[in-house]
This record gives sequence, C-alpha cells and structure tokens, in this order.
Amino acid sequence: MFLGLKNVGGWSGLKTQLPSAFTHSWQGMTSAQSNPLGVEWFGLVMGLGFTLSFGYWCTNFLVVQRAMAAGSMTDARRTPLIAAVPKMFFPALVILPGMIALALPHRSKRHGQWRGPHADGEQRRERADSLKIDVATGKPAVDREGRPVLDYDLAIPMMLLHYFPTGILGLGLTALLASFMSGMAGNVTAFNTVWTYDIYQAYIHKGASDKHYLHMGQFATVFGVCSRSAQHIRRRVSIT
Repeated sequence: MFLGLKNVGGWSGLKTQLPSAFTHSWQGMTSAQSNPLGVEWFGLVMGLGFTLSFGYWCTNFLVVQRAMAAGSMTDARRTPLIAAVPKMFFPALVILPGMIALALPHRSKRHGQWRGPHADGEQRRERADSLKIDVATGKPAVDREGRPVLDYDLAIPMMLLHYFPTGILGLGLTALLASFMSGMAGNVTAFNTVWTYDIYQAYIHKGASDKHYLHMGQFATVFGVCSRSAQHIRRRVSIT
C-alpha cells in the first residue's frame, strides 16, 4: 500500500488521477444518478451504517461465536467493543488498495519502464486492474454507456503481480489464500454449529449422545463445503 501511494504521487497524486467522487464518500449523494455507487445518502446511511453494521455485529455467527466462547458475561460484552477498534482501520486497508489499483500505471514486463504516451499523443495507461467478465456471455461486461466494467475483486491479485517478483509472488499468493481459507474455516464452523445445536438438536433429534451430534456436525461440514464447491463449479461451467 505504501509503495502504491508512492508510485501514484501520494494522496494528492491519487486524488488528481481519480474522479472526485472516488475520494469523497458523500459527494454526489443527493442523487443516485450522480453517484458512482448508484446510491443516495439515505441508502448509504441506512444500508451501510444501520442494516449491514447491525447485521455483521449482531447476527453474523462468525463474530457472535467468539463472544460466546468468552469466560464470563463481562468478557463477552467487551469482545465486540475491543474488536471494533482495529475494525475501524479496515476501510483504509481494503478501500485504499483498490483506489491505488485504479490509478497505478502498468510497468512493462519487457522493458521494465512505465508505459508513457502512445504514438498518437494520447496519454493511455494500462492499470493494475482487470475487466469484469459477464457470466452469461463470457465477454467483458460493459455499462450503460458501453464502457468496460472493471473487476474490483482482482485489485489485490493484480497489485501482487505488479509489485512482486516471481519468488515473492508465490509467498504473497500463499498469504492471500491462507487468509481466504481462514475466513472460510470460520464460516464452515459457524454453519455446522448453528445447524447441529440450534436446529438439529433443538427441533429434530433431541436427547441424542454427544457422539451423534459430533457426526452430524461433521456431515454438515462436508455438506457445506460440497454445496459451496458445486455453486462455484456451476458458475464456471455457465461461463464456459
């Protein structure tokens, strides 16, 4: 992130290379048509500030189960309060790399130099992002004005390709996959816990042994992983 800011000229250079709405959350919030996110102030406040925030902190079992594992009620209450402090810095760690990827010039693999103006004098740059693929057609997606839509989910992988050499690139991709696997493991654990104890034990099969519930939890884990994999395979098949 620091290298990216340095390459684009710091925060001031980043602001000059991006639309003004990209560096100001509330700019263009008076109308959904003038905002790049397609929302107005009411949608941002109620959707992001109220619905999603309460949904994450209060109904996301991946977060709630950590509070339930606390030693006392006081510790359980302190868990989300303490976790909210580092969580406040996450927007900078998540949003800022994406903004840098939009403004970052592409370094030529052949010459190792920044690509500059073309022969026709037009200042064109390849950026450290990628185009979004339409699932139905398998071609790059376009917006209403016919412009290609960028796939922002590839911002971090493309920046890894941009900055890391071959040996370090493998380490970076491994760290990226490890963080993904950690989140998926927590989601799978939350799923089988809710199914086994809150639904199966409470309403379907009461009074069974711990061994029985253990096997049911293992079955729920396998079922969750297979269903998620089948969804991904189906999406890939529909694209091809």
